[in-house]
Amino acid sequence: MRLICGLILAVAGSAAQANNCDTTMAQQELNRCADLAYQAADGELNDAYADAIAFARDIGGEAEDKLRVAQRAWVTFRDAACDAEAYPNEGGSMQPMVYSYCLARLTDQRRADLIAFSATY
Repeated sequence: MRLICGLILAVAGSAAQANNCDTTMAQQELNRCADLAYQAADGELNDAYADAIAFARDIGGEAEDKLRVAQRAWVTFRDAACDAEAYPNEGGSMQPMVYSYCLARLTDQRRADLIAFSATY
């Protein structure tokens, strides 16, 4: 009996982890999927930022410092913009989803900007 209960719990856990973000309808899962989208975008941004920093370092002068200042300012802007975008849903179950999708969208845009910066020369 213990073996069967253990197998049932293992299968149930695997099914929950394999949730398809394209078909989910439960708000908690939608929130999780939005967070996963943001985490993926953030990882891609970090790669683009590393390339942009290397490019700025190659340029020399103040390029690297200026890029770091710009990135810090952009993070502040992104967080404030997404706070504002999610505010109408404050306290509601979909607020985390709106916030995370905003983070993902703006992060994707910033990644494209950094790629463009690195390709200017």
